[in-house]
Amino acid sequence: MIRFACPHCDTVGQAPDQLAGAVVPCAACGRQMQVPGADTVKLPSPFELPPASPRAVPGSLTLESGVAYVEETAAQQRRRRREHNRLLWGFAAILGAVVVACVVGYFAYRGWMRSTREDRVEYHVLTRLAGQYEQLEAAAKADSPRDHYRLRLDAVRRDRAEIADRHPLWSVMSPPLSDEEYRQVEDVAKRRLSVHLLYDSLDGQKIKEARD
Repeated sequence: MIRFACPHCDTVGQAPDQLAGAVVPCAACGRQMQVPGADTVKLPSPFELPPASPRAVPGSLTLESGVAYVEETAAQQRRRRREHNRLLWGFAAILGAVVVACVVGYFAYRGWMRSTREDRVEYHVLTRLAGQYEQLEAAAKADSPRDHYRLRLDAVRRDRAEIADRHPLWSVMSPPLSDEEYRQVEDVAKRRLSVHLLYDSLDGQKIKEARD
């Protein structure tokens, strides 16, 4: 085979040796050209070029460099896997610590609620009574009942302060109540206020009879 370039478009073509010297059209541009003779220097075929040495081509891989590359890649993957596992274990440890803290805090809160139930109910009862006596004191028209309600109010506040001394946090934040405890506070406060008012009315009648 004769390899040659078109003089018009520089397209490289080839023709059999029997067509040496013949005029043929170019396969690319279609213009006529003459096939060189057999003694004409042929363009080298890429299949006829001698194989290049691996070291002569920059960036080429030999067997040793390929093995080293594979080992380095595997080492990088192992390092990334270890870092990934380390992050996962750290996250799992933090999550476990948070869960344990929540569970311990929940049971500690339940224990605190049970141990302070009586004080919490009494604290809220005294708070309700203090509010009622403040309203009665403000609504009283005479000095005698007003002074009497003032004494009741001072006693209620004193009892509530004693409970708050045992639980300093309650002076800043009111202790929580469950629904059952809230209903109990309402009932106890109403009954105790009714009893106090009944005693106050009886004392008032006795004082009035004594004066008469």
